[in-house]
Amino acid sequence: GSNHIGDEAMIGLLDALKDTSLISLDISKTGCGVPTAGKLAELLSGATKFGATIASLDCSQNDAITGKRSRNNNNRGPWIYGENLDGWNKMCSALAGSSITSLNFSGCQLNSESLTPLTEAIKFMATLASLAIGTNPIGSEGGAALVDAIKTSNLKTIDIGKPLPLQELYESDTADFADSGMGAGQVVILSWWLTTPFAATIARLALGSNPRIGDEAMV
Repeated sequence: GSNHIGDEAMIGLLDALKDTSLISLDISKTGCGVPTAGKLAELLSGATKFGATIASLDCSQNDAITGKRSRNNNNRGPWIYGENLDGWNKMCSALAGSSITSLNFSGCQLNSESLTPLTEAIKFMATLASLAIGTNPIGSEGGAALVDAIKTSNLKTIDIGKPLPLQELYESDTADFADSGMGAGQVVILSWWLTTPFAATIARLALGSNPRIGDEAMV
């Protein structure tokens, strides 16, 4: 990850990878967006070696994956996200039929609407063990939908800025989420998790320096 490759070059690379037996692909922070998501859907849903063997997919820090445009149409911020879900929806549909065990969509500017196809996919992903969704403005509604999906999943960890175990006890008595990019949606997930047996060890909780949380989620 962390190479600004862009969609055109990434699509060419993915074409070359479709007949390879990769088990892990990290394209985090590569400047990829909607076209790359669509291409990944093609590889995951088709009869390719890639789709049959890939187990870990890291698409984190690609904030254009559901569309990104300049509010003032000058190719500068502020940016508007989530207006082009075509590639994303196709990728989530393809994920539902995959045997992937690990997914990372942290920092992809996913909102509650774009989270919906992912939560639907999770319900059908029996092999999915790890999901990272931190630093995304999913909102309280998105957080609640993800909790519902988690309850019927086989997930072992959900990463909301820091990983939370879902099948075993938390290893420490301190849950430090300070400055972890948490927002209202991640707090909804954390609030539910704290009621589970896996959080029984927690005696200290730190949430400082997360200005996106706000009063509603905190209350």
